[in-house]
Amino acid sequence: MKGLEVDKPSSVNTEEFHDHLRALGVDLLVVASFGQLLKAALLDLPRLGCLNVHASLLPRHRGASPINQAILDGDHITGISFMKMDIGLDTGPVYQKSVCAIEPTENALDLEDKLGRLAASGIGRVIVGISDGSMVPEAQPEEGKTYAKKIRKGDGAADWSESAELLARKVRAYTPWPSVFAMLFTPKGLRRILITHAEAVTCPEGMAPGTVLESEGNLSIACGDGALRILKLVPEGKNEMDISDFLRGNPVQSGIVLPVAHLETN
Repeated sequence: MKGLEVDKPSSVNTEEFHDHLRALGVDLLVVASFGQLLKAALLDLPRLGCLNVHASLLPRHRGASPINQAILDGDHITGISFMKMDIGLDTGPVYQKSVCAIEPTENALDLEDKLGRLAASGIGRVIVGISDGSMVPEAQPEEGKTYAKKIRKGDGAADWSESAELLARKVRAYTPWPSVFAMLFTPKGLRRILITHAEAVTCPEGMAPGTVLESEGNLSIACGDGALRILKLVPEGKNEMDISDFLRGNPVQSGIVLPVAHLETN
């Protein structure tokens, strides 16, 4: 639409691509949500270095999935770190941080959109500050560093032995991918569902994890601590629906113990 030339190299660490950047006279590289590691030769190529737009308040949640991890860990705040890249994993000095709240019902997609808008509102000032020398990056402290591992598809398998609070956070953290999935016994047989909205509630004592507690218009499953009330789900091959609509056509018997979800891996 803008008539801009777009390069799509299979690897940014080839000498051929580096020669291309040298020919362009690149002053600054900006990286955001990029899946390839930049090697030293590329990091040293731009006159002003490489700027990473990282979706956490570094050094917390270095790594591949900081948005998801912030929700999983129950963080109340997160933000954007504008970081000068080095050869470590998100270890470089930081030019500026922008903070935002994590709302109790936000999922990873909601938070990603919010952080994207936050980054867009600040990146211009940061680039100007780097260019004119008014912004000097500060080294990250060692205290408070954590790592956000790469998410696998199988991470979404519902483990009812976990606490309901953690499972509810997983539902938010893993929406839209990989989603928390579980198996339900219905009159139509064993059905796989994706849980898209849920909340932690209290649970009667002595209930085995995975026990269906109620199914009269709503559905709660006993967990290792508390119970998970499912509010919305996606049945296999169907669209998202409210739990009451699902149960009208797929009643689930109270008192039965649900089977372990089938683990899937990438």
